[in-house]
Amino acid sequence: MKKVISLSLLLCIVLLFAVCKNKGPRETSIEDNIAAHNFKSKKAKLYALAFDAALRADGGGNSSIEHISIDTKNFKDFKDEDKKELFEYIREKYKATVLDMSLEELDTAGYIKKSTFEKGVLFYLGKYNSYSATSASFYCAKWSSALGSSGFYFEGQYKKNKWRIKKFDRTFVS
Repeated sequence: MKKVISLSLLLCIVLLFAVCKNKGPRETSIEDNIAAHNFKSKKAKLYALAFDAALRADGGGNSSIEHISIDTKNFKDFKDEDKKELFEYIREKYKATVLDMSLEELDTAGYIKKSTFEKGVLFYLGKYNSYSATSASFYCAKWSSALGSSGFYFEGQYKKNKWRIKKFDRTFVS
């Protein structure tokens, strides 16, 4: 009986190892990617986290992005140093030209053709629910065309020099 139990236990361990081994490399969390960048600006960390979450939530279709516009006009207490650091992070990570333009500004500048930001994505903030040094919650959106946009509700908490996502929900898709 002991031999059967020992063999069963050994078989379970071997199967567990085989299943774990075949899963491939673990995808790093968005928070870990942000922490690894070594931001100096706490605010740049927050908005980088929200942007990365929005891009990851939509999955595919982000590999051909050549232009990323982060409309920072609604970002609270966002200074030029914060913007510079955020834009550097986005430029390095996504290998794209980073702009600070609204949809209207993109359209006026000729980036929008037939209601589409070809090879581009616009990220903007809507309404804040709360904002402090240790927590933030707001609505944000990712837009690439009239039929290619998604809205999100983001809640983040700052602890131990890291922003963490407390809640991230899709609010709309078009």
